[in-house]
Amino acid sequence: MEEKTIKTYWNLDPDSGVPLAQPTGEETKGWTVLYLLPETLESVQRYWKNYVYTAGVMKHTANWLPDLSIDHLIHENEVAQENIQQLKQTIAVLGGSQAQTTVDVQDVKEDVTEVKTATSALGGQVAQMMVAQTPATDAE
Repeated sequence: MEEKTIKTYWNLDPDSGVPLAQPTGEETKGWTVLYLLPETLESVQRYWKNYVYTAGVMKHTANWLPDLSIDHLIHENEVAQENIQQLKQTIAVLGGSQAQTTVDVQDVKEDVTEVKTATSALGGQVAQMMVAQTPATDAE
């Protein structure tokens, strides 16, 4: 089974072979024609800045891969661990704040209950005072 290549157009610097713009499938006058396999087309279009055209071949540039040295990976791990510790501390602080808020809400509920009780008692006293101030009429 023969794989079909896809015709792509590249705007390349004539001296260095570095792409100057994202490649396209549309015919563009003055751009270099390169044929790519379908499975590499998406990657090449996405990471076109990481390629260079030399000796008639499109190649990855030297900075294509991330630093995979042991020292760099250990450093990245240490940074990630520090971030995790900071997040744990933040969560602990927020958890304490939530507990305090829960206590405060309980206090407010108790205060509201006390106010309701006091209001009810005052209502009864006001009613008694109104009855006491009502002039007595003798039924004759």
